[in-house]
Amino acid sequence: MDLMACGRNAFTINQRDIILIPFLFSYLSASKVRPALVVSNNRYNGQGHDVVVLAITSNLSFNPYKVFVNQSDLDAGFIPLKSAIRVDKPFSVSQNIVLKVLGYNCKKT
Repeated sequence: MDLMACGRNAFTINQRDIILIPFLFSYLSASKVRPALVVSNNRYNGQGHDVVVLAITSNLSFNPYKVFVNQSDLDAGFIPLKSAIRVDKPFSVSQNIVLKVLGYNCKKT
């Protein structure tokens, strides 16, 4: 993946990146690595330690608050399965826990 495409900075997490982060289980004693979509803008991402994200799930059951995505929706990188973005539950995470950038979309939708 070309990290300099779309005006990207290789040293920061950017809006519309799909990142891999550890999600804590509700009982907080274990976690599982899952993808998430960065929705906070690049100015916000560059000023602090957190980013605002939406969870990405492979659970494709109907929910009016899911947006479905697949590999063809990305400009670079990969999503291994057809997935859904949970737009009803944004949350913030520290940029320090980001394990990897899986992909990104340069186009605003």
